[in-house]
Amino acid sequence: MTDEEILRKSFEKAIDGGIDPIRLQVPKNKYEVFKDLLYGNKYYAIIFRHEFTKAFFGEQWRYHGREMFLTEKPLKYLEKFL
Repeated sequence: MTDEEILRKSFEKAIDGGIDPIRLQVPKNKYEVFKDLLYGNKYYAIIFRHEFTKAFFGEQWRYHGREMFLTEKPLKYLEKFL
C-alpha cells in the first residue's frame, strides 16, 4: 500500500471508530488533502493525537500509540491494523 492509501484508510478507520472528521482536519469524503499531509510529515500532528489513536486502536490505544511513536515509520505501523 502507498503511504497515501495507508493514511486515507487510517483516517477512515478512525472515523468509523468515532472521531469527528473535523478533528482530523479533513472534511469527510474529501481525501485529496492526503498528499498535502504527507509532504513534510504534517500528518504526525494528527496521528499522534490521543483522539486519533483512541478511535483507531480502541481499548489498547495507549499501548499502540506509544509503540507507533517509537517506530521509525508510523504509517507502516498503522498499516498492520488496517
